Amino acid sequence: LVIYLAAFRLLIFIVDFPSMFLSGSIADPANFSSTFAWGLVKSPIEFFITNLFLVIIGIQIFRYCYQYLQSEKTNRWWFLNILSVPALLTIFFFLLRGLSASIKSVIFDSTIRYFKDPTPVPDADILFMNLNVLMFGLAVVLAMAALVILIGLFLKVKSPKYDLLKFSIYFISIQTLAYYFFDYLPEPLISYPMIFLFLSLVLLLLYVAYYKGQSFSQLLLYTTVISSIIIVILMNYFNLQLERQSLKTVAFEIIRANENLLHYMSDETLNKALKDDELMNSFFRSNINYDAEAFRVWSNSPMQRESISSGIFLYDMNKREIGSFSVDLEKQYNIFNYFDIIELSETNIKEVADSISSDVITYVGVIPVVRREIVSGYIAAVTEFNIRNIGSKNIPDFLKSNKALLGAAIDASLLKIFEFTNGQLTQVYGDIYPSREQMIPIYNANFSEFNDAWINFSIYDENYVAYVIKLFEYGDERVITVAAKEKEITWNLFNFFKIFLLHTIFILFLFVFLKVAKLLKVQASFRIRLLYAFLLVSIVPLALLAVYNREIVSERSEKAIFTELSKRSDYLENHITSQLAKHEDRELTTAFRNAGKELDISFAVYQNTDLLYSSRDELYRTGLFNYKLNSKAHYSLNYLSYREYLTNENIDKYTFDAYYRKINIDNVVLIIGVNDAFNKIKPAFSSADIDVILFGIYSFALIIIIIVSTVFANQISAPIRRLTKATEAVGKGDLDIELENNEKGEMRDLYKGFNLMTKELQKNQIELAELEREGAWKEMAKQVAHEIKNPLTPIKLAIQQLIASHKDKSKDFDKIFKKVTKTTLNQIDNLGQIASEFSSFAKMPSIKLEKLDVVPIINDTTNLFTDDKINIDFDSEASEAIVEADTSQLRRMLINMIRNSIQANATDITIKLKSKDDNYSLIIVDNGEGISYEIKDKIFDINFTTKEKGMGLGLKLARRFLEGVNGKIHLVESGSSGTTFEITIPKYNSPASV
Repeated sequence: LVIYLAAFRLLIFIVDFPSMFLSGSIADPANFSSTFAWGLVKSPIEFFITNLFLVIIGIQIFRYCYQYLQSEKTNRWWFLNILSVPALLTIFFFLLRGLSASIKSVIFDSTIRYFKDPTPVPDADILFMNLNVLMFGLAVVLAMAALVILIGLFLKVKSPKYDLLKFSIYFISIQTLAYYFFDYLPEPLISYPMIFLFLSLVLLLLYVAYYKGQSFSQLLLYTTVISSIIIVILMNYFNLQLERQSLKTVAFEIIRANENLLHYMSDETLNKALKDDELMNSFFRSNINYDAEAFRVWSNSPMQRESISSGIFLYDMNKREIGSFSVDLEKQYNIFNYFDIIELSETNIKEVADSISSDVITYVGVIPVVRREIVSGYIAAVTEFNIRNIGSKNIPDFLKSNKALLGAAIDASLLKIFEFTNGQLTQVYGDIYPSREQMIPIYNANFSEFNDAWINFSIYDENYVAYVIKLFEYGDERVITVAAKEKEITWNLFNFFKIFLLHTIFILFLFVFLKVAKLLKVQASFRIRLLYAFLLVSIVPLALLAVYNREIVSERSEKAIFTELSKRSDYLENHITSQLAKHEDRELTTAFRNAGKELDISFAVYQNTDLLYSSRDELYRTGLFNYKLNSKAHYSLNYLSYREYLTNENIDKYTFDAYYRKINIDNVVLIIGVNDAFNKIKPAFSSADIDVILFGIYSFALIIIIIVSTVFANQISAPIRRLTKATEAVGKGDLDIELENNEKGEMRDLYKGFNLMTKELQKNQIELAELEREGAWKEMAKQVAHEIKNPLTPIKLAIQQLIASHKDKSKDFDKIFKKVTKTTLNQIDNLGQIASEFSSFAKMPSIKLEKLDVVPIINDTTNLFTDDKINIDFDSEASEAIVEADTSQLRRMLINMIRNSIQANATDITIKLKSKDDNYSLIIVDNGEGISYEIKDKIFDINFTTKEKGMGLGLKLARRFLEGVNGKIHLVESGSSGTTFEITIPKYNSPASV
């Protein structure tokens, strides 16, 4: 089957199914692609198809090893099995190494960032890839679990004796070998604590499979949960590595910006614009919004993708600007001042020195729009690079690209960048300016041969990890340090539970899908219902509390935004009023412009409903924003006479907060609008931070609740389950059962009453049997007396007649003698018949023979003792064993045998069913106190017992029952280490086969 599935997967890969029929994100190699196996996982959908086959193969391998474990067949090639252990161990370790490498590829070789977005609910692409990694992890862990089970069987780890000791030795050996194996690898990928944890989880599956007797479906569910835990830990670990690598990437991007990045973006943007037919045609048409055209060119350019300071400028044939769009440029540019001659057939790009700041690197480029050898206009591009503007700090969020290369794995706004030139701090990016003492770890960095280093340092009690690189340019020594704050425990909890809960949802769907039919037929047990009740009582208040806290946080966050925007409006109003008070002749637009520039606040001013001024006028000119006042704000301020109003506005799918306030300037009523789309607000705790904290804490609390509820449900229902099992055993004829009463309260009384009931039932059964036997004998005696009396009367009369004839010397004596003797003989025959019937009546009840399967009867019987402090293992060579016997007497015999072992203080009982020629052999082995040599020959005698309350009938009745079905029972061996009985029952032969 495994070979068939692998071949079928290769076949559909060769015909390019299903990729040839699908498009979109699930078939986009940018979301995930790997060159493994010639591109077998070249897209997310191909990854899914491959994982589907891998999971099926993994389940089949695990099922085979599980069935081999259950059968415990004796292998004649045990020597070869031992020799194969090193090879199997190597494969086992390489599977873990391969799993780590694959998850690293999922994180690194993808544009998807699984942990960057703090939203607990991911989009469809991330959801689909999470399903993929869970399936892949399940397939690998299933294969690892199968191998570790197989190795354990070859090494005889499972045995009735010293099981914990053997498992401990096996556990330590695997961990030790894993340490040396991964230490030998040139690149182990993961740390040894992670290796120890992952192997411990897999070996936990082995322990459950060996010693807890769980079903295959239960083991599969446990394996899925363990796979999820391993996968989430690996994803989080490699994501941290990717974020750490991003620091190095940012440092190289800074270096690359100094060389050719800006030149490339200018050249690419201009050439792409020249191929834009719509843009080219706009130079020959009237009534065109050239600002909107400039924005369209910018939004489709590498400038937008990289989210750097840049701009697009459009000119007519006379070099007059007709449209433009720019973001975060340091100054205004007159492009034609930088070019003496403009080539008509190619892009003209030049680096421009900034006279104000030497830290700013600027490239300007221009290309003519030529038609029929006539210049119809010009397209110009400007790109700037400044460390202070890394991460598009001053670019509105709705204009940023989600595919920016710079800091793609980490939010660039969280970075701290320091540039040193010849030992002096020359540039700083971020909101922290370190002191000289805080910069000592950077000065003392231990650089490698490549002039780079990784360091950890602390600033204002916050821990940072940083990448430091040293450069030598034009005789100057530059040291660039890119640092990020180390993640706190709340973020780690959030990242873990964010993915783990998604996997849990997948697992629950799978579990419901597999069990829905069974759940409809089988009523939930008391323990499950109790667990549901605990979870309902605990989770509902927790969920309500989480919703309440989230609402409180949202209200406080909204209030904080309102307060912050209100303050900025205060600053603007005061600044404008102050200007006009000092300069009465100053125009309003000039006052507005000065206020925005000096306060670094972006705002808009409305008169009535029309825009009067905006500090981001280029966005209004492009058509992104409406020139009219928000209708809700207009109604609230002008009709409801509110002084201020906060509302939500949106651009496409981007939502932001907008604050409006009514002011009076020189008796003119104006409305100031300030929003957080242009003015970035940094509250003490953002909504994302609060979501992370709440999600992490409540997820952790949810896991604790589930664990505690499960433990409590087990503890509370355990006495009921033991009582249920005991009642079931009594119903099947085991009246010797007695519950160990360590309970308290009502359960103690219930156990006490149950034990008393079983004793009374046993006593009453004996008394009833005696009474029935005595009554039966009395009735039988009456009947026999009556039946005997009937033939005796004619005998007596006949003999009396014979005596009288003899005395009288009757001449008919011979005739009478013959008649009397005949009558007497006939009546004696009647007496013999009566005696035979009486003898038949006195025999044991006849056996009710029927065709039955021994295997389920043994399983049902052993299940009666699941709550006893004893381990019962049942191993059968055959899936079914058909015999002809009495079901009730067979079950009663097995119960008696197991009960004898328990009463002999046995802790382990092994029942093995084997096929021997025309018989089935049932071997029962225990580790109890055994039978002494002196009484071995008496154990099958009637009324012989070594127990205080025994009746000495169990083994005698067992032998009598087996003899009735042509079977046997005999004591194989017994001693201080235990006892072994062998029971032989003939196989069933149908009448047609005889």
